[in-house]
Amino acid sequence: MNSVVRSYREGLKGFNVTYKESDLFIVADESLKKKAYMILLKYRKIIEKHILENPEFVTSLKPLNFKNKNLSNILISMYKAGKIADVGPFASVAGAISEYVANDLKEYTDNILIENGGDIFVSGNSDKIVQIYLKNYKNIGIKIDKTMLPIAVCSSSSKIGHSLSFGNADLVVVLSQSGAVADAFATKICNELKEEHDIERILSVYKKNKIIKGCIIFFNKKIAGWGNFELVNIA
Repeated sequence: MNSVVRSYREGLKGFNVTYKESDLFIVADESLKKKAYMILLKYRKIIEKHILENPEFVTSLKPLNFKNKNLSNILISMYKAGKIADVGPFASVAGAISEYVANDLKEYTDNILIENGGDIFVSGNSDKIVQIYLKNYKNIGIKIDKTMLPIAVCSSSSKIGHSLSFGNADLVVVLSQSGAVADAFATKICNELKEEHDIERILSVYKKNKIIKGCIIFFNKKIAGWGNFELVNIA
């Protein structure tokens, strides 16, 4: 889902890395395409092997327990995110991949942004602006203070893309230090948003969850949310 515009600050290098369903747009201090591809391949192989051994990992809409304590950290993060958000573990896959690939690339670059189908993980030493890409909100961006970095900015929509959704929201954006958690909660909140009157209840419930650092809801012509960020106009 291309809910976030692929843009980057002048002076940084932007490049694509693709493997099967994963289509990453990466921004860094220099082009790291070969390194990024090998890192993406590593995590995709881990996930694919786990799916072959545990098919329910990809099909379950409910949280699952993991029995093997020796699982890779990316798989554990997905299981835990599903548990916390009350969704299936695979709901967090895009956010998890963005985070883990970004963390591995930090060895080579100070600034890194990875977008994976609308799910972003970003770190660096300056404020960042992520632009929202919706038909009726083309000039809105989220300004994130550098003190919040690294952070994941993940999105889910009932009207954009091919992901399964049970709600009616135009877009839900969730911020968290964990890519898996941000992705899982974006899915969960989007599923719960069926009518406009659901917004107030959802904001009240999820604002109490300290693992979520912010949330923005776009529902019809209404925008609501909370968090230590600023909505800005992008010319």
